[in-house]
Parts: sequence; structure tokens; C-alpha cells
Amino acid sequence: MSMIKKHSILVLVSLFLSTSLFAQQEENIWTLDRCLNYAEENNLNVKLQKLNVDRSKAMLKQQKAGMAPDLSAYAQHDYNWGRTVDRFTNDFANTRILSQNFYISSGVTLFNGFRMLNRLKERQLALEATRMHVEKTVNDIRLSVVTAYLQVLFNKELVEVNKNQLALTQQQVEQTEKQVKAGALAKGALLKVKSQLAQEKLNLVNAQNQRDLAVLELKQTLELPEDVPFQVPTPEVDLPENIQINKSPRQVYEYAKDNQPAIQGARLNVKSKEKALSAARGAAYPNLQVQASYGTGYSGASKELTDLSVTGFSPNGNITQAGDTVLSPDVVYDNRVIPFKDQIDNNSNYSLGLSLSVPIFNGLQRRTQIQTSKIEVEQAKIQLKQEQNAVRKTIEQAHADAKAALNRYYAAQQSKEASLLAFQDARQKFDVGMINAYEYNDAKNKLSQAESDLLQAKFEYLFRKKVLDFYLDKPLIFDE
Repeated sequence: MSMIKKHSILVLVSLFLSTSLFAQQEENIWTLDRCLNYAEENNLNVKLQKLNVDRSKAMLKQQKAGMAPDLSAYAQHDYNWGRTVDRFTNDFANTRILSQNFYISSGVTLFNGFRMLNRLKERQLALEATRMHVEKTVNDIRLSVVTAYLQVLFNKELVEVNKNQLALTQQQVEQTEKQVKAGALAKGALLKVKSQLAQEKLNLVNAQNQRDLAVLELKQTLELPEDVPFQVPTPEVDLPENIQINKSPRQVYEYAKDNQPAIQGARLNVKSKEKALSAARGAAYPNLQVQASYGTGYSGASKELTDLSVTGFSPNGNITQAGDTVLSPDVVYDNRVIPFKDQIDNNSNYSLGLSLSVPIFNGLQRRTQIQTSKIEVEQAKIQLKQEQNAVRKTIEQAHADAKAALNRYYAAQQSKEASLLAFQDARQKFDVGMINAYEYNDAKNKLSQAESDLLQAKFEYLFRKKVLDFYLDKPLIFDE
């Protein structure tokens, strides 16, 4: 094989491996948008709520069908032995008789206090309320995912802060070793710096553990097994200067109360219960129905004369005035069972009628049902108020927390800048022996704390801002 061919094969293999590796890496990357979509499609609570929607659809379909005329058919095939009265001939029969009966009937309710109509509207509203419950569950899951995702990002950045601190301390150890060898510092200073290095290694391990736990919590929120490869990219989420929270809590709530699925679902539930109350009241009205039916049948005992003949004459037991015996002809009859088709036609019967039932007393069931429905309406109204209050309180709290976090962020930003300048000054002094290791570590620890405080305020603001965006139906993305 020529060198050119070998080279071409190697290039193709390398390209294939690099492409496969890139595809695998892409598969392992979980952006916030991917996490949100996955949670919406795979969360078990969402699936349960969707099944409730299917159940409500089935109940609505059944309610619609219940308003149509009912139709039933009946067929019977019997053999009778012994003495019995045939229903079609009214004659006694002592032989085995075959009979067949066919019946079809239909009925429709003309008026029942609008109960069926109100029940239909109740089911329609209940279906819409169930759909709102699905959206509420999805929103709750999405907010939980955002919370867990931001926690992962916070812990990832905290790991980087600890790595930077560890690198600085490592440099400090190297610098101190040189100074100790040169006789500029005592050996005790090196021991203190190495002790600080060990502490910061522990801090880094703790930060990495917190990051891993945050990733595990995010996986559990997504219903993902622990061993699924999972990488969270770090987006650019730096906050610009002079951030303003444009909308007040009242403005956010005024929008949310008309658009949040939780409130919409509770409002639909009130209307559904009101229709159920109307249906319960309708039970006190008269019930008017119309029925129609058709029936026919066949009997083996139903016969017809086909022929007769006189075979002679016999005394019939009577005597004339002249003393003569009265004779009667001896007649032989030939019969046959009436054909099936003829009996079906001959035995046809039809009915059409109206029925009116007036409720008078049924053990206080109607009154109890009305009282129960009234209670359910009041309960639904209270639940609506509870949902409204819960949304309002959450918005007010999120707005206050976002404002406080933003103030802390600006304060932490100034603190970090001051701590950075102080640390740089302390580092220069430490390098020339003007301050000891304790003073240097104190400046470095203050810088580390300032960076940590800045991160906490930043992600606290991001989360609270996302809560407000959530109630304004804004996309849960990083747009700062």
C-alpha cells in the first residue's frame, strides 16, 4: 500500500474519531434551555397531570353522549317444554315451542331542569381547569430547574475562586521558601504559609463537593440517573451597571393574576362548581321524557289452516224431536306453523309516549346535594383567593429579595475592588518583607470573602429576577 493511501486512511480515521468525540461531547452538554425542555417532557408529575386531562376529556365526551337519545335493542330465543301459554296465540301448548322476541326502544329527555346542560358546561370548565393545572405543574418544574441550574453555576464559579486563591497561595509558598533560604524570613513564616495552603486545598475540595452535589440535585430535578454524563456550560451572566427593576410588585401581580395558570385554573374551578350547583338545583324540577319502541316476535305454536277434508259423519250426541240421531261431519284439518316473515309482520307493535315525573320527596337527597354544592362553590372561591394571595406574596418577596440582592451586589462589588487593591498592596509589601505572612493571608482571605459575597449576591439577584420574569411570562434565559 502506498504512503499516500496510508495517509488518506489515517486522515479519515482521525476525522471520524474527532467527529464522534465532538458529537459525544455535545450530547453531554446540558444548557438551561435543554434542561427546561427535558424536564417538561419527562417529569412524572407533568405526565400525571396530562393523564388527568385525558380523563377529563373522556368524562366530557361521555357527558355529551348522554344528551343524545338513548337506543337499545333486545332479542330473545327460547324453547319451552310442558304446559305453557303462548304469548302470541294465548293458547295452551304442551309440546316443545320455539319462540323468538325482538325489541328496540329509544327515549330522550325533553326537560330536566337544565341539569344535563349544566353538567356539560361543568365538564367543559373542569377540562380547562385541568389543562391549567398541567401548565402550573410545568411552570413549577421549570422554576425548580432554574433554581437548581443557577446553584450549579454559582458553585462552579466558587470553585474557580478557590482555585485562584490556591494558585496565589502556592506562589506565596514558593516566594516564602526563597526568602527563608536567603535568611530574610524565619522558618516559622513558611510553616504558616504552608498551613494556609493546606486550608485552601480543603476549601477547594469542599467547593468541588458542593458543586458535585448541586449537579446531582439538578439531575434529580430532571429525573436523570446519577451516572448520566452531565456538563453544565458556564454562560456569560455578568450584570451591567446601573441595573433597574422596572416593574413594581403591583404591576407584576396585575399581569400575573390574569395570566398565571394557577390563578386561571382556580378561577375556572369556581365556574365549574357554580355549574354543578345549577345542575343540583335542576333536580328539583319536573322531568319530561319521550319514549318510542317497536317489538315483534315469532312462536312455533302460532299456526294457520292450510286444508280440511270430511272423512265421514258421526253422532254428536244430540237427538231431534222426531227421535233421530244428529250426525256431524268428521273434519280433518291440515295446519302449518306461520312462516317467520309473516309472524314478524303480523306481530309488530309500536309505542310512543310521554312521561312526566315530579320530584316530591326523596329523603332530602336533593336538598343535601344543593347544600353540598354551595359549600364546594365557597371552597373553590377560597382556593382562588389562596392562589391569588400566594402569587402576590411570592412576587412581593421576590421583588424585595431582588432589590436587596442588587444592593448587596453593588456593595460587594465595591468591597471586592477595595479588597483587591488592599491585597495587591499587601502582596508587594510581603514580597519585600515589609509585612508578615499573617497580614498577607488576612488581606488575601478578605479578597476571597469579598469575591464569594459578590458571587452570592449576583446569583441571588439572578434567581429573584427570574422569578419576576416567570410571573411576567418572560423566557427563562440569561439575558443580562
